[in-house]
Amino acid sequence: MINSAFGILLLPLCEDRRKILNALEIMLKYMHMYSIQQDPVCRPLTGTFWNHEDQSWLSKFEPDIIEELTSRSFFKRFSPDDLRPFLSKMKVKQH
Repeated sequence: MINSAFGILLLPLCEDRRKILNALEIMLKYMHMYSIQQDPVCRPLTGTFWNHEDQSWLSKFEPDIIEELTSRSFFKRFSPDDLRPFLSKMKVKQH
């Protein structure tokens, strides 16, 4: 991975497009491999904060739910005060 990162830094000096494409493809593979393990969407909400019987959020965990949601990419744009009224309307998709 370090070789690929260093190679990408030197790409502007390279004129061979095949080498450029190869270096970028290798780096893309590394990025996909590590992003899958650290992807915030892969963290489940169902086990801790979601009640399966009632199909609703567990109200005692509301601050934790909001903190977890704001750490995810889509919800980062909303403030906790904006998310709070929508919790009753949100549902967790079952896999």
